[in-house]
Parts: sequence; structure tokens; C-alpha cells
Amino acid sequence: MRIVRPLVDAVGDLGSTVRNLARMREVAAILVRNGFGRLVDDVPGIEAGESAESSPPTQPERVAAALVELGPTYVKLGQVLSTRPDVLPPDYVTAFEKLQDNVTSVPWASVEEVLVDELGLDWRERFARFDQEPLATASIAQAHTARLTDGTEVVLKVQRPGIAAQVDADLQILRFLLRRAVREWPELEAADPEGLLLEFDRTMRGELDFHREAEHMRRFRNNFAGRDDVVIPELFDQCITGRVICMSKLEGTPIRKAREAGFDMEDVGRRYLSVVYEQILIHGFFHGDLHPGNVFVMPDGALGLIDFGMVGTMTDKMRSQLVTMMFALQKQDPRTIARVLYDIAIKDGRIDFRELEAATIEVIGVHFPPGLRLQDLEMSAFCVELVQRSSQLGAKVPTSYMMVLKAIVTAEGLAKTLLHETDPIAAAQPYFAMVAANRLSPEKLQQEGLYALLTLSSLLDRVPVSLGQLLDDLDAQRLSVGMVGRVHPDEAVRLRRAQTRWLLGGFAGACLVAGAMTPIPLATGVLWGLAGLLGLGAVAMR
Repeated sequence: MRIVRPLVDAVGDLGSTVRNLARMREVAAILVRNGFGRLVDDVPGIEAGESAESSPPTQPERVAAALVELGPTYVKLGQVLSTRPDVLPPDYVTAFEKLQDNVTSVPWASVEEVLVDELGLDWRERFARFDQEPLATASIAQAHTARLTDGTEVVLKVQRPGIAAQVDADLQILRFLLRRAVREWPELEAADPEGLLLEFDRTMRGELDFHREAEHMRRFRNNFAGRDDVVIPELFDQCITGRVICMSKLEGTPIRKAREAGFDMEDVGRRYLSVVYEQILIHGFFHGDLHPGNVFVMPDGALGLIDFGMVGTMTDKMRSQLVTMMFALQKQDPRTIARVLYDIAIKDGRIDFRELEAATIEVIGVHFPPGLRLQDLEMSAFCVELVQRSSQLGAKVPTSYMMVLKAIVTAEGLAKTLLHETDPIAAAQPYFAMVAANRLSPEKLQQEGLYALLTLSSLLDRVPVSLGQLLDDLDAQRLSVGMVGRVHPDEAVRLRRAQTRWLLGGFAGACLVAGAMTPIPLATGVLWGLAGLLGLGAVAMR
């Protein structure tokens, strides 16, 4: 049972355990080699004391090395965690930011099996040409170029064979490792590891469903339909399944090579930043991973975007809060920033707003001291530290907001490394102004007023029923009111001492009165002696 129990704990039931035993042992061996044998000391065939002498020197580097060796699911986990500075120490964020998929291409025979399974035995009849050598490889899929029978050049994204089963096994094993890690390092509990893993589970399973990615692409094409300087690949529905996507090929230059190709980089930068901010602040639906590998510059200067597996959304309320914080930053108003941060945060118990406000003032003082122009602010560094300090005080920023932060940080990083001629903050200003203007427009105010009236009307409709129920409860004597007090432990001890002192004093007084009233001298002496002892006890309780 010592062998089976941790595996059962890892995957949830015996059947899953049997299927994942080999992968579990493989994961365990890699963790041991990188110095994390304590997490898997119950896995059969693994000696937890084994470790490789060539492991990286620091723990963050060892963890990153282990993630690369563990494979695609774990690399993706590290990449996702690198965007969560609110729950991960800076040295881990730095180590995980360097993680890259290190995968070999899938043999053609295996790719063809997927195409047959997904498109049918006659799949070749849809193409005039299909290139067996991959255009690109990644952890989830690899891309192949082809030509349709009508002459259209396309790219097929084909899911790696068996990747869904491997991801499923790895997610189950991750749950086991997570529980073991929390037992080894209880401080991890503060980062809400269960919540992070649940979000990661949804992300991974979403990226495995190519129908969902195709739907994302359709939505982006619709959002940018009015702009001829943004290109989203066209989809070909006859070749789209849960594991295959067929899209038009973008004949463009990767944005990291655009300068040497002779493009006007000021124009490229302005267009790139306008695409980012329009998605976030106008559409409310944005690409969650718009790094240089996913952006191309087309021959006419338009931008082509690819890889829509990870997306984020912005509600009207979120956009309003973001704009409020930006204007407050311009006005050097830390209290408003702290208030918005307090409103959006997930709170672990009671949060001291004064502490949050003081932390906000401190962060603003470091990153945006008086005299510094807003254009010179390192927005990503400011946001990261503000989120970290907020989290330390028990006010965690929700994942949806962290996706927005990731998108902004990615855009600012790309702009400052590849697009020196552009200013990310200045480029954002018109879009913030549009959101603010829309928020105060007559149409919006009328809409909000109508919504408020409808909500109030719904509330008023409930009043007669609720009032009737209240009166019925009063008549039947079912209504009770209770009060629960929360007292500091030291104060609770003081109160208990005071109660005991008064009780002893009361008994002492009763003994004195009884002794004075009794006609028996012996009884009087006993009662007065007892009163004296009780009195001494009361004094001692001070």
C-alpha cells in the first residue's frame, strides 16, 4: 500500500493510476535528478536521495530545468506562472520567463495518422500539395504548409499525436505533486495553488480544442473587419476539426526581423500598439500572447497575427477601472488607485485599507516620483510591484486582470526591445480617452440609468413577498437574531479574567452576607473564611 497510495492520491482512482504509472515514474526520476526527491519519495523504483551533480545552482533555475525536462505541459505551466508576479517570487519569474518549448518534430507517419483520423481517408484529395516537412513545431501542435486544389496557399496546424492523453496524465500528476509541495512548503498555501492549477487546467484543455481556437479567430476577424492594416488568417471550414486547423498562409516578415528588412519601424510600432490597445480597451477581447513570434509585418506594412489559443476578455467594468487607475496615476492620486485595487481584489479575510493605501503611495513614490513624466514610467515594473504588494496584504488580483497585465507587459516589452521609436504610454492615451468619453456619453448614461431602473423595479417586485415572509416568521416566532463578536486573543483573555474576578467577588460577597446572618458561630467562621479565599482569588485574577 505504501507504493500504491501516493499514486492513487495523484490521479484520483485506481484505473487512472494504472494508466499513468509509467509517466509518474518518469516524472519522479526527473524531479529526483533536479533535487526535488522529497516530492516523490513514495513512488516505486525511485530513490529520493538520488540527484545529479550538474543541476543548476539556484532553486529557481533547478525548477526551470526540471520543467523543461518534464515536457510540454510543465513548460507551459512555467510560462503561465511567469505572468503571475503576484504569487511567484521575482527570481522564479525571471527563471520561468526564459522557458521555451524544446520539442522535436513529429514523424510524418504520425502526422498522417492524425490527418486520416480527423479528415478521413480521402484527405489528400483536398490538397494539390502537402509539405511533409513542418514549418514550425510547438508543444501542442506543429504546422505544415500546403496548397488547396483551388491554388490557395494554406498552413495546417496539426495536434501532436497523443498530446491530449499526456496533458491529461500530467495534470493528474500535477495535482499529486501540488499536494506534496504544499505539505513540504506550507507557505505555498498563501498563493492559492489549487486555484492556479484549476485555471491552468482550463487553459490547457482549451488549447487542445482547435474548434475553440477557430472560433477565437473568427471573432478577431470580425472585430478588425474595418481595418485593412490588420490581417487575421482566413479559415477553411472543410479542414477544421478538434485537432486540425487550416488557415491561409501569411506571407510576411516576423516583426523581430522587420527592421533589417527595411520597414518603417515607427509606423510598425504605432500600428502594433494600436492593435494591442484597441483589443483590450475597445473590443474587450484580446490576444493573450502577442509576443514577437506571433506577429508578422506584411509586404504593405499591415500586421498579421497568429496563434489564438490563449485569449482574454475585458468587461465594461474592468475597462472603467483600468481607465480610472490611469487617470489617478496622472493626477498622482494614490488613494483612488488603492480604492480601485481594493474593489477588484479577491480578499483573504479583512484587509486594512490604510495599509493598502500606504503600500500604493510607496510604490508610486519609487516608480513615479514627482517630476517624472508619465511617458517615462516603466509601466510593467510599476504594475508588477503594485500587484505583489497588494497580494502580500491579502488582496489578490483576479486571474482575468492578470491576463490584461500580461498583455500590457508583453506589448511594452516588445515595444521597448524592437520598436524604440514608439512610446507605449503615449500610444495608450487616445484609447483611455475613448473609454472615458464612452463612459460619460449620453447613450451610455441613459443605458446605465435604464439598467438601474430595471434593477430597482425587480427589487421592488420582491418586496411584498419578502415582507409577507418576514411577517409570517414573526407570527410563528421563527425569527431569531444573533450576534457574533470577533475579539483579539489578548482582549479575550482579559475579558475572561474580568468575568472570573467578578464571579469570585460575587461569591465572596454572598458568603459574607450568609456568615453574618447565620446564628451558628462555627458556620459563620467557615463562611467568612471561604469569603476571604474567594476574595484573594479575585485579587489574583488581576
